[in-house]
Amino acid sequence: MKILVFGGIFWDVFIYGNEPHEAEILEMPGGSGLNIAYGLFKQGFDVHFYSNIGSDWRGKEIKRILADDKFNISHIKTLNDTKTGHHIALNDKPIAVDRGANKEKIDVPVIEKADVCVINTEIPKEVILDVLKIPSKLAVVDLGPRPVISPEELKKSCDTELLLIGTEKECNGACDIVKLGPKGAQVRDKLIPSDTFVYPYTVGAGDAFDITFITLYLRTRDMLFATRSAVEASQKMTREVKGAFSKAKALENLI
Repeated sequence: MKILVFGGIFWDVFIYGNEPHEAEILEMPGGSGLNIAYGLFKQGFDVHFYSNIGSDWRGKEIKRILADDKFNISHIKTLNDTKTGHHIALNDKPIAVDRGANKEKIDVPVIEKADVCVINTEIPKEVILDVLKIPSKLAVVDLGPRPVISPEELKKSCDTELLLIGTEKECNGACDIVKLGPKGAQVRDKLIPSDTFVYPYTVGAGDAFDITFITLYLRTRDMLFATRSAVEASQKMTREVKGAFSKAKALENLI
């Protein structure tokens, strides 16, 4: 199954601890777009990921890491004299984000059709609208992490089956799947509860949810099962795994 993913790339820095000389620092590729694309790739899908990256050392290192893992980097465009997006979190609370190359327009391919298009809002609004014009059987849009377009506008712009995912604030009652954090998720009018505990490693939980949901929905077309599994997987990731990209990798043996 051919899946086109459109989203952002960041270099993530995670700092854990409150004492400078006792801190743990983790660095890795990131960005919700990349995390979701990589996670779907690990689930065996034919993933084509479209994004921008800077010409700095971070961009080169991200491409090297992905290429070493046989991830298709042919649609990741390097922008000269531009910085790669940069995200820093302290104890899993984002404290600084430089969007860098993610501010720029992505080259949307001219193709006859795709099975699935997956989009999130790290990219410019005009790119999102262009992607929705690609003939596909299904479009999945996560309104996070930077809601720049309303559910109503998305529905007006899409002629294919459309699934909208987001938080309560992002969705405003208009999504198919609402992510409720430690409370679980809601599928239209049905609540899928979680255990309500707030676990420590929350960054990337939404990406883990999306990877799991999309994978299982495409395989089964059972929205309740896919959502229930996504709640369980994201809960496990927030309990056990530091870093967003690390969560996408860890899901390989979970789904």
